[in-house]
Formats: sequence, structure tokens, C-alpha cells
Amino acid sequence: RAYPDFHINIHESVYNNEKAASRWTITATNTGTGNMPPTGKRVEVMGISIIHFQENKIKDEWIASSNLYWLQQLGFTIVPAPKE
Repeated sequence: RAYPDFHINIHESVYNNEKAASRWTITATNTGTGNMPPTGKRVEVMGISIIHFQENKIKDEWIASSNLYWLQQLGFTIVPAPKE
């Protein structure tokens, strides 16, 4: 696992029979193997999830968070593609 101490802290949730929404923060340290070599760096990223239910089951989930911010915390530099 790339992030063996992966943790989600849920700050706020609202829900009814049809949908739920949560605001959360992920914290984790990149010490294990994954798609990229481990950096040993800790990340903290906030996000929100919206979940729709149908017949008491999860129908779909929408997640919004900043992958760019996550990668920057790991020390990666994002280089724009060259203009054509």
C-alpha cells in the first residue's frame, strides 16, 4: 500500500433517503509502493463527496478534491504541455 496510514476525517455530513453529502480531509504518508516510488512525505487534502441512493443501495458517488494539491505536497512539479 502506497499510504499505509491513510485516514479520512469526516467534518460534516448531511443526508436523507435519496442522497448524502460529506466534507472530509484525507491525511496520509506516502511510504509504501504504488504507481510511483515512495516519497516519505505526508499529504493533507480536503474534499467533498455526494452519494445518491436507489433502493437502499449506493447508485453513484461524486468526489471533488484537488489531485494537483496532493501531487504538489509529494514534491512533484506539474509542467504544462507545450503549446502547438
